[in-house]
Formats: sequence, structure tokens, C-alpha cells
Amino acid sequence: MNTLIVILIFGSLLLLSFLLITNPVKVNKKANFWFGVVLFLWSTFWLEEIFALIRFDIQSDLFWLPIRFSQFLTPIVFYYSIAYYANPNFRFKKKDLMHVVF
Repeated sequence: MNTLIVILIFGSLLLLSFLLITNPVKVNKKANFWFGVVLFLWSTFWLEEIFALIRFDIQSDLFWLPIRFSQFLTPIVFYYSIAYYANPNFRFKKKDLMHVVF
């Protein structure tokens, strides 16, 4: 049962992220795009579970480095997607880069 739930969560996150990134209804394009990116990055957490289920063990840190870095960026991208939902006219400024550093 756990296997089925993990696969359904991973698949639904990928599908929803694809739908939000493509934005077929053309409403609030930037906010939907960034939230789609958040969901795609969130699906990488479940990708590790999928790899464990199929016993795809890679010991190389070089393989996991880009995946873990993208997981690190998930909350930052989530913050900016919420900023676009709250204010559709939101613009990046230099002071907004402070969230990446801290």
C-alpha cells in the first residue's frame, strides 16, 4: 500500500506541476509558473522514495548534488510564488536576493 501511495503522490505532483507551468488557461501566469516549479521541486523529494522502491542505489554524491541543491531551493521558490499570488505586479529587486543568502 505504501508503494502505491508514493507512486501516486509523485505522479500527481509531476502532473500538476506540468499543468501549472504550461498554464493552459493563461491566468496569473507568473504565479502559476513559479508554483509549478515549486511542485516539480517538491516531487524530487518523492523521487528519492521512488529510487528506494526500485532499489536504484547510487552511492555517488555527484549524482545527488543537483537534486539536493534543487531541494534546497524549494522554500525560496515557494516564497516567490506566494509573493506573485499576493501581488501579481511583484518585481524582483536586489534586496529580494537576501532570501537566497539567508
